Amino acid sequence: MGEADAQKALYKLTAILEQEGLPYAIIGAFALNEYGHRRVTVDVDLVMREEDLRSFKERWLGRGYAERAPGTGKLVDTE
Repeated sequence: MGEADAQKALYKLTAILEQEGLPYAIIGAFALNEYGHRRVTVDVDLVMREEDLRSFKERWLGRGYAERAPGTGKLVDTE
């Protein structure tokens, strides 16, 4: 458990968000798994306040993250 690419991306992202003190909530299949509803996923879904997303993007775009769709909150882990 915990070795799939999506899980690695989740752990990496949440470590960054925690380190930077940016609040977030995990949603989607990862959240469902925590409550015993087994789902397979290939992406990480979370919600953040707009200003916190902007702060994350200012620091991390081009440093391991890129916008999947420019001008949105849809990002991709480039590693």
